[in-house]
Amino acid sequence: MMKPAWLPMIAASYLIAAGYHGHTAVNDFFHARIELLCATAVRADYGLYLSPQKSGRLPKPWSGKNVYRQELVSDGGELALPSIYDLYAMAHFEPQSDSEKRRVGQVVKYLSHDAFQSLGKGYMWDPVRRSCHSAENVYLACLTPERSLLFTELVARFPQPRQNAWFKNQISELETFETDECRFCFPTEYLKEKRNSYHLYSGSHMGLGENRRKKVWREIESTFRMLNIRRLMKA
Repeated sequence: MMKPAWLPMIAASYLIAAGYHGHTAVNDFFHARIELLCATAVRADYGLYLSPQKSGRLPKPWSGKNVYRQELVSDGGELALPSIYDLYAMAHFEPQSDSEKRRVGQVVKYLSHDAFQSLGKGYMWDPVRRSCHSAENVYLACLTPERSLLFTELVARFPQPRQNAWFKNQISELETFETDECRFCFPTEYLKEKRNSYHLYSGSHMGLGENRRKKVWREIESTFRMLNIRRLMKA
């Protein structure tokens, strides 16, 4: 079950993407969130889970599992690690100063590291309820097969990931779908459009409004996405 403390993060990410980053409440929340993430990023801390000894003392259902260290969980239930919502917000935020740009860059550099991108399923411990809830890598700002194209398009806006092997491999894979006409035609699962499903968790709303009954729709949408990724990488 999603913690209520996460709801403002979700709302803020979409409001920023919609152009409301200048609104006082949205702006204040975003900056407070970036401050929290920067504190983790500057430490370059990737030892995120409880030691086996400590996790072994948890109640049996959670004993030995990957449980995040308690200092990474705020009193309000926020996880001080970049989420996919944070990445979405940063990708659409317009820094107004060098300081803002630098702090966003620090967080992106942190999440771009191979150690972060290799994170798997994790849990957040609730000491009050004495139970855990899932905060697996679909919640974190990690590349997953379900949102492969969406994630690549988001991180392409930043220079920090471009030297990492996982990003280079992702671009190379997308380029394998180039046609003889110098267009692109990605697999259908990269361009999912599915009702009652998640956009940021599973990339289920990637459609651009093309008529999917016409065979050419994949080529149109794929080519647009790839050209946009290339454009973002040159910006």
